[in-house]
Amino acid sequence: MKIFLDNCVPYRAKRLFSAHEVKHAQDAGLHRLQNGKLLQAAAAWAEVFVTTDKQIRHQQNLERLPLPILELNSHLTRFEELQKLSPRLEDALKLTTKFLFVSVASDGEIESLIPRP
Repeated sequence: MKIFLDNCVPYRAKRLFSAHEVKHAQDAGLHRLQNGKLLQAAAAWAEVFVTTDKQIRHQQNLERLPLPILELNSHLTRFEELQKLSPRLEDALKLTTKFLFVSVASDGEIESLIPRP
């Protein structure tokens, strides 16, 4: 799966998706873009957009997303904290084939919103 990491995701988080092809916004030269513009640019290459931005679900029209979003919902966004989500990441990624928005919480709970058309 082709995974694009948002600017707010620590660069080292690429390691959490080692079984996949991963680009960070920094790798793609898109680190200056934000919000909808970054999502549109990422959609040209990626199959899933990964973010730690907890506001994205309120800032974007989830029903019109150009690609599914996987939210890493952790209290802190340091790599060490995000690493705790790793046991549930593959399950969450699989859900992005059926839903436009998937969130993995630090307690391991996975939330799925907006079925894909």
